[in-house]
Amino acid sequence: MQDEKDLTPAQRELEAALASLAPARPAIDRDRLLYQAGLLAGRSAYRRWAAAATAAAVVLAAILAVVAAFPRGAAERIVYVRRPAARPDQPLHLEPWTLGTATGQAPRAEYLHLRSEVLAKGLGALPPAASGSGDGETDEEYRQLLARPAAVSPGQLMRLWNFFRTGDES
Repeated sequence: MQDEKDLTPAQRELEAALASLAPARPAIDRDRLLYQAGLLAGRSAYRRWAAAATAAAVVLAAILAVVAAFPRGAAERIVYVRRPAARPDQPLHLEPWTLGTATGQAPRAEYLHLRSEVLAKGLGALPPAASGSGDGETDEEYRQLLARPAAVSPGQLMRLWNFFRTGDES
């Protein structure tokens, strides 16, 4: 502050006028403003929780509707089929077992023999698998496809990166 001895009479008069003034009341009440801000923040949080609860209730209602629409389990029922009783004087006739092929052919004797060998000796009794799938593919081609890649130099890696990024082979 300036020293009071150096003031002119006009400055002293201005000082006295300013000292007699009281500050005007602000148009906005600070406490009310803070209260309103907190209230709005609480409302938005409440709306988010209310929306989440409503969504959960809708999902629950949909699940309950789906569960109620379908029966709880397949209804079991026992069906009795009447067959003529086998007579002791006739031999029992069994249908030949089939593999379920389209032609309905009976299994070959080789299969039964191979099965017996595998059961007796283990998997070593199986013949070696045929190589390739019939499309000209060999085991060597599969080995090459599944082999670990060779080491790639940083320059090759950058060219590959640029190719994938831009499509330019240079």
